[in-house]
Amino acid sequence: MKARHFAPMLCVIGGIGATGTARAEDITFAVIGPHEYDLPTDGFRPFDVVVQYGEYNSGSKRYDGSGHRVAGPDTDLVVGLTKYVHFWTFDGLPDVGFAYEYIQPEVRVTGPGVKASGFGDPLTGIATWFKPSKNSTLGFQTFVSVPIGAQQVTNDFWANYSSFFFDVQSPIASIGGDIGAIFRGNRRNGSTPDIDEGNSYHANVRASLKTKTPVEPFVSFDWQKNQAGYYRGGLGIASPAGHDTALGAGAMVTLSKKTSLTLRYSRSIDGRNVTGTNAAYFKFALLF
Repeated sequence: MKARHFAPMLCVIGGIGATGTARAEDITFAVIGPHEYDLPTDGFRPFDVVVQYGEYNSGSKRYDGSGHRVAGPDTDLVVGLTKYVHFWTFDGLPDVGFAYEYIQPEVRVTGPGVKASGFGDPLTGIATWFKPSKNSTLGFQTFVSVPIGAQQVTNDFWANYSSFFFDVQSPIASIGGDIGAIFRGNRRNGSTPDIDEGNSYHANVRASLKTKTPVEPFVSFDWQKNQAGYYRGGLGIASPAGHDTALGAGAMVTLSKKTSLTLRYSRSIDGRNVTGTNAAYFKFALLF
């Protein structure tokens, strides 16, 4: 199994909370890299993957309700995502792949009057896929976010992350991505009024150039639209509707047949009622 054939990312730190009129949250699945959905079938033997993702986002700018880029909350967000994935097929369905994974976020947010850190809400779930052709993949993934993280960084609500994903390979390039939604429950923390959290919709695309070397440069596109959140009982808006669109570039380095390292920078080009993306990402993957 080549190092690039790793599990779908399938996770995000979606909904760290809200600050003022701008939600302090990442675009869902923004941490994925190229070949994220380049997955095998054909009755492969079960195998496992461990991935460590990391992100640093500077919240120095935000988009207001009119879409203007203005001074932001000036917070720094540092996130680690530790993921374990088990892959398998069934004897009766050798052309369909399956994966179960568990993702544990580690979160730290700092800024003026803000200092929060701890283990975030874990995500767990499954993915399944098939190959319409030898060089393409189509699949579906669904995960549940369990609100048991540290008090300072938990979302205080259950959520479901579901999306369709795709991948296409050619001799000189690859393209892959996903489109999906986050369905959020009500936020209840016992100290403030309950919030009917709005849902979110997202799309992510990665396009890379194969150089016949261990280094594969790529570009990224990430988009998310957030519905408004409302205080229950008719108490008004808790967080306004908004959106964020970000572009980025980076490189994936294949270190060996079983390891790879991916680095990327991404920045918002358009938004409304969100803290802008101004982030560096990394991913280290190990197959065993």
